[in-house]
Amino acid sequence: MRRIPDRFRRIVLLIAGVGAGEVCGQDSIERLPPQLERSIHWALSTASRLHPAVPSCPAVPYMAAQGQIAALQGALGAFGDGHTGVALAPLTARLRRRHGYFPFEVIQSDEGLIVRKSQTNDIPVGAILVQAGDRNAGELAAGGPAGVWNDWAPAALGVRPRERVRLRWIDPVRGDTVDGTALVQPHRTLHPAAEQTLRVNAHEGAVVLAPGPFKTKLPEVPEGNWDGGVVFDLRGHAGGGVQEAVAWARHFSGYCGPLPQAVLVKGSREARRLQPDRLDSTEGSDWHAVWRAVRAVPDGAVDTVRFASNCVPEAAWNGRCAVLVDGGTASAAAVLADWLQRRGRAVVIGAPWEPAARGSYGNAVRAKDPTTGISIRVATAAFVWDTAVWEPCGLPGLPDLKLERSAAHWFTGNDPVLEAGIAWASGQPWRPDSITAATWMAREAPERWALWRSIERELKPHGAWRQAAWDAVASYAAEVAWADLEGALAERTPNSSAQAMQWAAAKTEAKQRRDAALRAACPSSNLAQLEQLLAPAKPAVLHFGIHDRMNCGVCKPGEQ
Repeated sequence: MRRIPDRFRRIVLLIAGVGAGEVCGQDSIERLPPQLERSIHWALSTASRLHPAVPSCPAVPYMAAQGQIAALQGALGAFGDGHTGVALAPLTARLRRRHGYFPFEVIQSDEGLIVRKSQTNDIPVGAILVQAGDRNAGELAAGGPAGVWNDWAPAALGVRPRERVRLRWIDPVRGDTVDGTALVQPHRTLHPAAEQTLRVNAHEGAVVLAPGPFKTKLPEVPEGNWDGGVVFDLRGHAGGGVQEAVAWARHFSGYCGPLPQAVLVKGSREARRLQPDRLDSTEGSDWHAVWRAVRAVPDGAVDTVRFASNCVPEAAWNGRCAVLVDGGTASAAAVLADWLQRRGRAVVIGAPWEPAARGSYGNAVRAKDPTTGISIRVATAAFVWDTAVWEPCGLPGLPDLKLERSAAHWFTGNDPVLEAGIAWASGQPWRPDSITAATWMAREAPERWALWRSIERELKPHGAWRQAAWDAVASYAAEVAWADLEGALAERTPNSSAQAMQWAAAKTEAKQRRDAALRAACPSSNLAQLEQLLAPAKPAVLHFGIHDRMNCGVCKPGEQ
C-alpha cells in the first residue's frame, strides 16, 4: 500500500480515534467493520493514487464528526474538491433498505432545514425542522448533503420502517413552534426518472432556460427569437460534461475563438483505466479531437487543451443575462456561472455556490474497497478556465444579488430568485414582496433595515403612514440593489465608465425619491424627528492619547 501523505496523517489518527468510541454517546449512522482504521487508510491511499494532484490547501481536522461515515467524508474532503468523497448513492440505498426514509425532503438555507417536498400531511412544505426524535435536526445533517437528509436521519436515529418519530418544526406562516410526528416509510424500489433535458419557459421580455445534466456533446439550443434577455437557471445543477458547459459559455458570449481554455492536470494510469466509456465519445463537432489530445497527455503532466469551435456568432444571445445559483450549483455548472460573471456577460442571483473561481476538478471515478464494501468517488482531472493562475482553495462563488427562498416562499410556492432573474433579464425594476424585501434588507442591506427599524422605534407609524413608510424604504432598497447590479456588471465590462456614473447617479436619485416620499407621508408632528433620522448629526469625537495633532484629521487646526 502506498504511503499516506504526511498532510493526512493527523486526520487519519483523529478519525481512527473517533471511530474507536461513540461520539456524544450516539450510535454511528452506518457502522463500519471493526477495522475502521484500515478503511480510512484504504480510502486515502486510493484517493492519493487516483487524484491528479494534492492541492496546497491546509488539511482541516474533522472535529465535528458525528459518525464514522461522516468522518470518512471529512477525510476525503481534505483533497479540496467537490468530487472526491464517499459515494452517497450506494450508501443511502443501504440506509433506505435497513432504516426506511422520511416522506419529505429538506433543503439547507440560512433559516435552517426547510421542507421543500412532502408526501404527507403530517408536516407541511415550508416548515423549518428543529428536532427529530431526541436530536437536533441540523446536527443530523452533518456528514451528508441536505438532499439526502430524509435517508440519513432515520438511520442516525436508529429507527425502523413504519415507526413514528416525534418532530418539532416552525410553522412557515405564523412562526409558531409545532410538535407532531412522521411515519418512517419502508424502502421501495424507485424507477429511474426520465433523463432530464433542457426546459424552456417563455415570459414577457425574457426566456428561462433550465438545462439538464451537461453532456459530452454540444447542447441543443432552443430555436426562437426573443427580444428580451435570458435567465439561465443553474440552481441545484451538479454539472457534467465540460463540453456542453463550454458551448453554453460561447452561446452567451458570442465569442467563437479558442475560449475558454482548459488546463488539464492528468491523473494516473490507474485512473484512466477506471474512466467510464463516455469519455471516449466522439459525438459533437470536434470534441473527439479534444479527447484525443487529453489522452495523449503523459501521466501526471499539465497541458493546455483548447476547445475547437464551429459556432455562429449571430446565434448567440444578445440581450441581458441572469444566472441563478444556489449551494447545489457545482462542478462544470459552477465554473460556467463563475466564468459568465467574471467576463461581465451576466449578473448572478441566488445563494453562494460551490468553489468555482479559477478552477474545478472533474472526471470522477468510483472505487470500492472489496473488504469493507465502502465506495468512494475520486476526481481524476482538474480543469481551469480562462486564467493562467489556479487557486484550488478558492472561496465559494459570491452572487451579485444574494437571495434565497424563505420557508414562507416554499409554503406559498413563490420563487423570488426566479422573479428577480426575470425582472433583470427583461429590463424591469425589481419589486420584491414584503417577505423578500424584509429578509433581504435584514441580511444583505443592514443600513436600510436599520432605517426602517429606527422609524418604527422613534416615530411609531401606524395605518396609512406606516404602509407609506415601508413602501418608501423597501422600494428604495430594491432600486439601490438594482443599481448595484448595474454597477457590478459595468465594473466587469471594458470601457464602461459612463455606465458606472449612471449607476452612481441612480443610487442618489433613489435616495432622494425615498426621502421625498417619507416626508410627504409623515405627520407634521414627526417631521423634525424624521429629519434627524434621514440626516443624523455627526457624532462628537472623543479624542485622547499621544499622537501628531498637526496631521490628525480631527485635531488639525483649520487653515487661516
